[in-house]
Amino acid sequence: MTKNISIIDYDIGNILSVKRSVEILGFKTLVTNEKDEILNSDKIILPGVGAFKNGMNLLKKHNLIEILKEAAERKKSILGICLGMQLFFDESFEFGQTKGLGLIKGKVEKIIIDDNDESLKIPSIGWNELIVKKKDKILSSIKNKNSTYFVHSYMASPEDKSVITSVYKFGNKEIVASVNLENIYGCQFHPEKSGKIGLEILNNFILS
Repeated sequence: MTKNISIIDYDIGNILSVKRSVEILGFKTLVTNEKDEILNSDKIILPGVGAFKNGMNLLKKHNLIEILKEAAERKKSILGICLGMQLFFDESFEFGQTKGLGLIKGKVEKIIIDDNDESLKIPSIGWNELIVKKKDKILSSIKNKNSTYFVHSYMASPEDKSVITSVYKFGNKEIVASVNLENIYGCQFHPEKSGKIGLEILNNFILS
């Protein structure tokens, strides 16, 4: 079955690498910020790198906030990647308090390093093993200890912990790696930079 896949274009980050990854899987995709194209999609991907405040400002600039909320209400499958996932939450405290899309209840907070752990650095950059907490559609084929690639200084903190589908270890802390609430999926890691496992997760999302 042909899938209409839209990647949200809001002048930020990793759009082309996400597009290439989807095309490697054999699917056509549309990079767009047009309302009709987005709402007519079967699958929507919200990529993102950088700061939460800038991301929300750019979504507002392109009139995408209400479009994304409408897509969510229509039960369109939406995948947020890195900053894209964080924007799903109610608010962030990165460079001041900023309201998010409010699709998942919770907030985005700075990763805190324990004073006695000098081995850890912020941002958290590199490959980390996923600890799968709950199998959703995009993690259905993924096992524990598969590694994915992360670059972030802030972390999601959902109010309802049942939306957390995987975490990774950062010192003695568990940091949210992925979430799922009904038709809303989020990856703190970059599947487009995570090799075979990342492509498998993208493929699961598209075919789900």
